[in-house]
Amino acid sequence: MNRAWWLVAGAFLASAAALAQTMTVGDSAGGVSSVFGRTGAVVGASGDYTIAQVTNGLTNVLTSAHIHVGSAGNVATDVAMTGDVTISNAGASLIGTIAGVAVGTPTGTGNVVMSAAPTLSGTVAGTYTLGGTPTLSGGTLSGTTTLTNGGSISSAGALTVRSAAFLGTVPSVSAGGGCGGSPAVDANATNNSGRVTVGSATTTCVITFAAAFSTYNHCQVTSGSTLAAFAYVYTLSAITVTATVLGGDIVDYRCDGV
Repeated sequence: MNRAWWLVAGAFLASAAALAQTMTVGDSAGGVSSVFGRTGAVVGASGDYTIAQVTNGLTNVLTSAHIHVGSAGNVATDVAMTGDVTISNAGASLIGTIAGVAVGTPTGTGNVVMSAAPTLSGTVAGTYTLGGTPTLSGGTLSGTTTLTNGGSISSAGALTVRSAAFLGTVPSVSAGGGCGGSPAVDANATNNSGRVTVGSATTTCVITFAAAFSTYNHCQVTSGSTLAAFAYVYTLSAITVTATVLGGDIVDYRCDGV
């Protein structure tokens, strides 16, 4: 009888252990019975995990005007945009320099990178080398300006603008300067070329350049008619034309130089 009792007790304990295992594991496949307190067909929900619990998780916290950049360890990192370009917290970018040279100011100094066909306005002074097909709009080039690479300016190669002679300033003539009564210079004349109508009753006419050549010049002068003893000489600052009777003659000139 004692043996029968132990058999019954053993069977009861075995059943209790099996029941406890079923309540803990939930099924024979070993799945959990609940996730974050939810049972049944459990799906992920917002707030289940924090960013710290996710490997290489990207936080939604980012310093104002900073960007995420992949680090050397291949992890998105909060950094400030520096160097030639900066960015605002509104997403607007600003190019402050190009290769470390400041840009954005019309009167800045130093090297400036231009497009292949830049348009220049105002007064461009100093020493510049312009390639491609530069366009000058409503301004002047002064100082030492070299245009290279041909383009529509010069198919043969480099063109150097050397002097104020090419800037469109009209030379002067006057009766007091020895050019007869009421002399005149055409409105489109420059130091480089032009036409002068000599005043009356004179044997001499002095054409004074608006800006003197600084180093040298070469000039050629012709008369509109055949005059006796027609001759001319020139300096860096003026051309002097003479003839036995020069009054009323039309004189054309062309000069170049530095």
